[in-house]
Amino acid sequence: MRNIIRSSAIAWIAIVLWMLPAFAVPIPWKNCGNPSDVVAVSSANASVWPPQSGQPITLSFRGNLKSDVTTVTGTLTVTYTSPSGDTHQQVHTWNDAPVNQTAGPLNYPFTQVVDAPSGTIYTLHLLLQDQNGNEGICADVTVPIK
Repeated sequence: MRNIIRSSAIAWIAIVLWMLPAFAVPIPWKNCGNPSDVVAVSSANASVWPPQSGQPITLSFRGNLKSDVTTVTGTLTVTYTSPSGDTHQQVHTWNDAPVNQTAGPLNYPFTQVVDAPSGTIYTLHLLLQDQNGNEGICADVTVPIK
């Protein structure tokens, strides 16, 4: 009888936890663009902030695309400082990368394991343009890894 009661209690707790909304922590970022940007970001959330080394993190970005975008051109500059203080920089570029996204709401959730040692600090600068040369988005974010 105790096993039945224990199993029932565990099942009810699982159901209640499943029904609760997922907790989201806003990602601290700076919009370095302007109101006419093609992408209007309404939220950028993480399951935990700052990210924890070796642990999964779920990121979710929501917004609105003001016009159809067939291709993007842009850069992502990643500057990272290791726990020992060494600084490195990588620049990733896209030239006419196909995206074929129609105007309307955007929702991009994804989960990733943080593959960086604790104490690493990433500084990201993203600048994208659409196929007509219109600024798509400009964003700056600093990501300290715990």
